[in-house]
Amino acid sequence: MKIIRLDLKNFSSKDIETISSELKRGKVLVLPTDTIYGLSALAENKEAVEKIYRIKKRDWNKPLVTVMKNFRMLRDYCYLSRRQYDFLKKELSKTRPVTVILKGRKNLPEYLSDKEGGVAVRIPAGSEFLMNILKKVGRPLVSTSLNVSGEKELTNLNRLEEYFKSTRPELAVDGGKIIGKSSKIIDVREINDAKVIRK
Repeated sequence: MKIIRLDLKNFSSKDIETISSELKRGKVLVLPTDTIYGLSALAENKEAVEKIYRIKKRDWNKPLVTVMKNFRMLRDYCYLSRRQYDFLKKELSKTRPVTVILKGRKNLPEYLSDKEGGVAVRIPAGSEFLMNILKKVGRPLVSTSLNVSGEKELTNLNRLEEYFKSTRPELAVDGGKIIGKSSKIIDVREINDAKVIRK
């Protein structure tokens, strides 16, 4: 596994190009996000997404979060009413990152949604680094916490190769220690009865 060390406040366009190229090639990467370190891959690359499930030993019935660069991309893959848009726009202005559950469109791979067609999506506006990656790749990414399911999330990459002993990501971007918190999750499919799934 290759590791790239970056200053998240002073990265270059060459850094973004290198990382984006690996994602486009179908690789699984460890990336610093707007919340914590995460495992990421192109959302539409089923083989890469399946590898993330194997790395995490995650229940196959639990869809991953999909991150998108803007509302235009979000509308390409999800149904978004004016009231849902206003709600999400307001949440994006707050400090705590939020993931919302929306109804996915038919062009969204079925493995990204739950049995009712709901997909968990986030615009990671709080991370300039990840937003640059999304803009360069031009496609949605999946993102899930860096850990084996049920274990505590990793806040640094010091012993990453020891942690994932069998199946591993191909590339890790080390931005130093990150002590963050997973995003809040709100189901807004029924905007009149929005439900907080994770506080």
